[in-house]
Amino acid sequence: MELRAHVLELPYTNTNVAMLVLLPPFARNADTSEKKNPDELEGIDGVLSRFSAAELTRLLDSDVTAKQVEVALPKWSASQGIELVKVR
Repeated sequence: MELRAHVLELPYTNTNVAMLVLLPPFARNADTSEKKNPDELEGIDGVLSRFSAAELTRLLDSDVTAKQVEVALPKWSASQGIELVKVR
């Protein structure tokens, strides 16, 4: 099954870490409520239904043609708290 999305790799400066952004194609039909087969779904619903760990591995290992593009993203932040347990 093919992901059918554009994948942007946004590397962080001075690190070997990058953020991947999945951009679905424009949906021709926004109503996906009756579509059950992942191949039939379009837009973000279709991309998410076809996305898996195996698909991510395939994307990262594939020999794709890189193209430099200009990207503008809104400012955002994320955080998470984790309670650590002492290990003996």
